[in-house]
Amino acid sequence: MTAADLQQYIGVIDRMKSLLNSADFDQVFSLLTSDLPKSKQFLLKMELKRMAQPCNYFIDLRGHVDGDVKPYDYMGKTHYMDENAVKVFEAGLKQYGSFTLGLYEEVLNTENNFRVMHRKQTEDRVRDALQTNTAKLSPLPDNEERSDANYATIIHFGNYNARRDERMHYSIDIELELDNSAKRVRASTTDLSVSGSKIKLQQPIKGVIGSIVKVHFTGLEQEFVLGLADGVSYKVVDIDQQSNNTYWRLQRQQNENEQQFVEFLQNFINANKRRYKVNLDNVSQSMLSKGYEQFYLPKTNTLPVFIAVKNSQPVPICALTTDYNKAVWQYFLDEQHQAVFISICHVKRLKRLLQQTSLEMSTTLYSFTHAVKGKLFYYSATREELSESEALKELFLGFGSSKPSWRVFHLSLLRTNAAQAEIPST
Repeated sequence: MTAADLQQYIGVIDRMKSLLNSADFDQVFSLLTSDLPKSKQFLLKMELKRMAQPCNYFIDLRGHVDGDVKPYDYMGKTHYMDENAVKVFEAGLKQYGSFTLGLYEEVLNTENNFRVMHRKQTEDRVRDALQTNTAKLSPLPDNEERSDANYATIIHFGNYNARRDERMHYSIDIELELDNSAKRVRASTTDLSVSGSKIKLQQPIKGVIGSIVKVHFTGLEQEFVLGLADGVSYKVVDIDQQSNNTYWRLQRQQNENEQQFVEFLQNFINANKRRYKVNLDNVSQSMLSKGYEQFYLPKTNTLPVFIAVKNSQPVPICALTTDYNKAVWQYFLDEQHQAVFISICHVKRLKRLLQQTSLEMSTTLYSFTHAVKGKLFYYSATREELSESEALKELFLGFGSSKPSWRVFHLSLLRTNAAQAEIPST
C-alpha cells in the first residue's frame, strides 16, 4: 500500500499506472513531476516500480469483505473474490497489463473491505469525538440535568412461557397473612388466575421467594360466600420492585379442601373476561423472543456447527449458513470445496473445552492456510494449546500471522438437546 507521505501524490500515481511498462514512462513522469523536489521524484518512481512488480499471491477475501465471495480462476490459480473485487481486478489488469503488486493491494482495499470500513468508522468516530469534546467538557446550566445512560434490554432466545390458565387483569382488595401471624397486611391483585396471582403491596414488606403466605380475598368475600376463613395458601415465586411499588407473584398451593374455590375462580374468570382484559404478558414475551430470533438468525455472522457423536468420535454433521456468515463457511472449505471442520473440532480440543468450569466454554482459535501444489492445508491452534510450548507459540503466530489467510476466531462450545427444538404453544 502506498505510504502515507506519498498519498498527496496519488493523482500522479493513478495517471502513471497504465504507462508503467511503456517507453513513454520517463517522459510523461518528468512532465507530471517537474515541480517536485528530486527526492520526491525518486520516491514516486520507486513506488511506481514497486507497484509494477509481478505478483504471485493468492487473493482470498473470504471473511474480509461485506459481499458474496466466489472462486475466480486466473492464470491457473483460484482466487476468492466478491463482485466488487472482481471489477477492480479486471479493470486493474487493463491498467497494469498483468497481475502486479499494485493491483493486489487495490483488490485488498476495496470500499466493502471490513478493514477499510473499520478504519473509516474509526476516523469518523475520532473526528466526531474531537468536535463534541468541548461541548461535553463545558458545564451544564443549573436548570439542566444529565440524563441517565440507556441500557439495552436483554432478549432471552427460546423464552416461551406457556400458561396452564387464563390470567385476567382484575384488581381486588386482599389481605396477606405472613408466617401464621395474627397481623395481616393489606394488598391488591393486579391479575388473577386459577393457579396464581400477581399482587401489589400497599406498604413495603421484606418478602422471601419460596415462602408460603395465606391470602384472604376480602374484596370477593363482600360479594360472594367463599367459606375460606383460614385463607388460601400461596407460594411467593418472584418479587419485583418497580419505582416505589412492590409486586409479588404468587402460585396457589394444591389443597383438596379448596376444590370449591377453584371451581368458583374458573366460573368467575369465564364470566368476567369480556369485561376485563385477559393478561397476555406471556404471549407478548414469547412473540418478542420469536420476533428477534426470526430477525437475528438470518443475519448472524457467526457460524453454528452442529456436532454429533458417532462411535465415540465427534462428527460435524451440518452448519447453519446465512448471507452474513458465508465468508466464514467458505474459509473452511478446501481446494475440493469440502468442509474441514472435522480437523477443527477434534476429540482432544472438544474435551478440553468441556473441562472448563466457566459458564461459557470458549477459547480463541488461530488459523491459517498454506497452499502447496494446488492443495490447501489448514493449520489451527487454540490459545491453550499454544501456551503449552513457548517455542511453538512463537513459530505458529510468527509464521501464521504473516499469511494473507491468517484468521482469529472466538470458538464456543454449547450443549444442545432435542427438546430445545420444541416450541410450546403460547
